[in-house]
Amino acid sequence: MAGFKGKRPRDIVDGGATTNGGERPHKRARISDEDDEQQQQEQEVVVETAARKEKRKKDKKKRQRAEAEVEADESHVDQAQEDEDVSATEVESKKKHRKDKKKLRRAADAGADAAEVDETATATAAADDDDASSKSKKKHKKDKKSSSSSSNGEQQQHVDSISVHPKSARHTYAALESFNDVRDKPVPGWLIDAACAGFTHPTPIQAYTWRVALAGVDLIGVARTGSGKTLAFTVPGLVQCLAERPKGKRAPERKPTVLVLAPTRELAMQTARVAESCCAASPAGQRLSVACVYGGVDKRPQRAALQDAAMVVATPGRLLDLIDERALELSNVKFFVLDEADRMLDMGFEREVRKIASLVSDDGKRKHLVQTLMFSATWPLAIRKLAAEYLRSGDEVVRVTVGHHHSSADTGENHDDGGDGDGGDGTSGDGGETHNSHGLRAGGPVASRSVTQHVLVLEEQRQKESELFRLLKEFYGTGKAKSELPRVIVFCLYKKEAARTEQLLQRRGFECVSLHGDMSQADRTRSFEAFRDGHARLLVATDVAARGVDIPDVEHVINYTFPLTIEDYVHRIGRTGRGHSRGNSYTFFTPDDKAHAGELVAVLRQAGQEVPEEMNRFSLVIKKKADPLYGAFGPREDLAGKKSTKITFDSDSE
Repeated sequence: MAGFKGKRPRDIVDGGATTNGGERPHKRARISDEDDEQQQQEQEVVVETAARKEKRKKDKKKRQRAEAEVEADESHVDQAQEDEDVSATEVESKKKHRKDKKKLRRAADAGADAAEVDETATATAAADDDDASSKSKKKHKKDKKSSSSSSNGEQQQHVDSISVHPKSARHTYAALESFNDVRDKPVPGWLIDAACAGFTHPTPIQAYTWRVALAGVDLIGVARTGSGKTLAFTVPGLVQCLAERPKGKRAPERKPTVLVLAPTRELAMQTARVAESCCAASPAGQRLSVACVYGGVDKRPQRAALQDAAMVVATPGRLLDLIDERALELSNVKFFVLDEADRMLDMGFEREVRKIASLVSDDGKRKHLVQTLMFSATWPLAIRKLAAEYLRSGDEVVRVTVGHHHSSADTGENHDDGGDGDGGDGTSGDGGETHNSHGLRAGGPVASRSVTQHVLVLEEQRQKESELFRLLKEFYGTGKAKSELPRVIVFCLYKKEAARTEQLLQRRGFECVSLHGDMSQADRTRSFEAFRDGHARLLVATDVAARGVDIPDVEHVINYTFPLTIEDYVHRIGRTGRGHSRGNSYTFFTPDDKAHAGELVAVLRQAGQEVPEEMNRFSLVIKKKADPLYGAFGPREDLAGKKSTKITFDSDSE
């Protein structure tokens, strides 16, 4: 045993030819090789499977891009058919060509041979012929129907997108079919002629609100920008002024009958101009005067205008200053209007608006004597609370909503069972937010379908400048006269950013003006009038130009910086595509704006717009808006918060 010193007996079986465990070395090596080979085969299968999946993804993306190009080409063809009156045969030929191209590209990506490609093209051509024949028949029927429609057919197209709450108000206050329905009684003929010159029939918001406003009923009007809301309250307001003042009598000094609040100076000036143009046509015995009150200018001319003004259009801050100086009183106001009410609250004017409303109603004592009208483009929680406090309750309030069934303001037909003015807001039973089929949050804004929205997803902030110059060079091509150049608005988020962008564009040779809060009122007025009158074709502005301001023939809007809220986005792009015209918006979207991705995609889908594939990189979840006091745990939007009450005791012993 001396030769086996240091070895355990179980290790020297069969003369020491085996290892621990009893297996021979060559057998163990063979098993190890088989395991390695099996693992290698499994890895090859995994790699091959991943490669096939990656190839399928790439092929799918190619097909999607091809389909998007074809759809874009088809949309351009449809637009050409509408704007340039291209013949139906030529349009269908172009569509057929694009569809053939789509099928060929699909077949090529899938690796089909030439015979299969030809067969696919032949089948597609036959199907397109049938489809073109069907479309032609439908178009013929549509043209035949439109040719036999009455003169108010255009108004009839909007009926399905209008809701009235309560339902009975739709019949009690029948919509106007023409301006003559209220001519002479109760609206004087001269006022109709002055206010409605150039219009053949009332817009939907005017048709459904005039009878309500003229009847002395509180009103909430929700409609997109450019829908004619200014005349919707200006004409009934002037009728109220005439009713309060007998012929030949002067208005009480510094005691207006109509008060209109506006969020910005430009909107206040625009509303005052509309009212002044109407008053200029009044007969000698019924002269009415309008005062426009806003900050940034000398108060003395405004004090003089308030002496005999029957109607006052004001911004909240300057109005309170003049009230404190006893330049006017609100004890005689019978017709109180909040124009762009949602914007005033967004801009931080809630405290001022509440104070003015309290002065008008004398802390509620005159609430039954004051007719209050609120006009807004959206119907958020803050506006609902304000309406609940300062408008009459129950059926004494009529809400008219002009928009699509998915709109934020769709609180009528689909939700008329909601009860009072706070009902039907689309909130869910558990206090969360509901979404419609487009993913749009109930209570969210609705974009105009007359605006083609383009979203440019950029990787970095510094790419914005090059994209801006590229778009402007495309808009302002060489060889065009100044009168032929399109009007373009470039929106920035901050005042200094707007000033810096203006200087940058001027250094690059673009003639532009700017509009922002750091400018004096004289400079703001000069820039606004230059752009409105066409002397300047490019405007760089902050959100002061996003609401209510009516600038005709704006063809393009560029969101250089994404706004703070999706409501501001909708109002910005609403500067174009107004009335019956069409427009384009271009939005620069960077990773810094990813918090708005879900809301932006929802707005695009609701308006039937193309959603860029790059937007899918961001989270599209629409988060619930937090309560300003309680955060995400605030009270439900459809429940009014309980007001605090003061506890008093009759004696110290209690």
